[in-house]
Amino acid sequence: VKTSAVVAGIERLTHDILELRVQVKALLTYAPGQYARLTFPGLPARDYSMAPSGRADELAFHIREVAGGCVSASVAQVARPGVTVQVEGPFGDAYLREDHTKPILAVGGGSGLAPILSIVSRAVEADMHQPIHFYFGARDNRDVYGLQQLDALERAHPRLSRHVVLSAADGR
Repeated sequence: VKTSAVVAGIERLTHDILELRVQVKALLTYAPGQYARLTFPGLPARDYSMAPSGRADELAFHIREVAGGCVSASVAQVARPGVTVQVEGPFGDAYLREDHTKPILAVGGGSGLAPILSIVSRAVEADMHQPIHFYFGARDNRDVYGLQQLDALERAHPRLSRHVVLSAADGR
């Protein structure tokens, strides 16, 4: 499905990760964990996973700004509220199967938290009862975000355990 959307907001989550929220013209039905292809005016298309969004007509994406990146370095300047962006999707086979009854192991790092957070949020919302082991990897404390959401999920699901793993906690 291809549709247009309008940038609804952009928020800095860490020093190099932005959350982009777009309001879609036509609803995009997707499974938690899937991704969409976004095309900003004047930039090549890029794929980004959907993060949880509180609105049916809004999609959220976590985008890491990569120094020298053709698209990611420009998103903060190009993606201003009101700007039109093309959205195509959904794509991807790594998504939540709500009929799954075995334990869930959810692992993500950096902006890869978006699809994993989407999967775990939906599993909790759907009242899936199995244990959920959630691991979020980051380089350092300044790269960690989403802890309030993770804490709320942990409180809502008695068998959810979350772990933040740092690869360079001393700042290297």
